[in-house]
Amino acid sequence: MEDYNKIIESLGVRFIKANNIEILQPLAVENLYDVENTIFILNKGEVKFGKEKEKVEEGDILFIPGGKLLSITYGSGAATTVSNDDFLNKREQYFKSFPSEELKNIHSENFSYVTFEAKVFDSVNFF
Repeated sequence: MEDYNKIIESLGVRFIKANNIEILQPLAVENLYDVENTIFILNKGEVKFGKEKEKVEEGDILFIPGGKLLSITYGSGAATTVSNDDFLNKREQYFKSFPSEELKNIHSENFSYVTFEAKVFDSVNFF
């Protein structure tokens, strides 16, 4: 147990941002990439990820590690497929953010996310 405590004590986590997103139109992003870690929760609608297009159920949490490529489809219906760069440049065409107070009033497909950084500060030999 002491070894696990050493790992936990040397781990630093820093909150970066959180947001609620309304999906304006179905979108498939090939090779989505972000340097930060993201925890994603689907509030309502349909999201699929990976090569196998695994479905995220409403209420499920999806962890997207920073620095990893991921294909993801937001929304149901015929999705427009874009590259990561096109997605970043035209994000406002596909997504609209909204405050948490409106979450119960949003009837279209939507999700929430938290982005954070995690680093190990001590390079001690744990085991």
